Amino acid sequence: MQQYLFTLVERAVLALPNIITALAIFVLSLYFARVLSNVLKRVLVKGKTVSGVTDLLSDILRWTIIIFGVITALQRFFNVTAFITGLGIIGFTVGFALQNVMQNFVSGIILLMQQPFKVGDEINVLNFDGVVLKIDLRTTEMRTLDGRIAILPNA
Repeated sequence: MQQYLFTLVERAVLALPNIITALAIFVLSLYFARVLSNVLKRVLVKGKTVSGVTDLLSDILRWTIIIFGVITALQRFFNVTAFITGLGIIGFTVGFALQNVMQNFVSGIILLMQQPFKVGDEINVLNFDGVVLKIDLRTTEMRTLDGRIAILPNA
């Protein structure tokens, strides 16, 4: 039992530099993620980008930096290549299953950035004539000329 405790303490002491380095990498990634996300948000607000797109892009940047920081920190303890490969396969599978949702999502981002029409404009889409009430990331909501509410996918 004493030998087991000695071995455990010895391994903990040997792993201490890796633990400290991994924590430093993780904390720095959190800091840089927050700073760069705020910088991007300020630039997009100054460029008068729609708030939904601004929030989306700054969140994507923040989470990308955090994920890279976590992967780099975990790399100090074991090879994460197989884990990342597995995540890639899962991501591909989920992406294929959610193909239509992602298509509407990307189309919504393009609509919000290019703004071919705005809330309050009268448009004709898919045989629906009406006034745009709301533009979301996945759908556009409009009131048709006969008073119905139509929720149309952005794709």
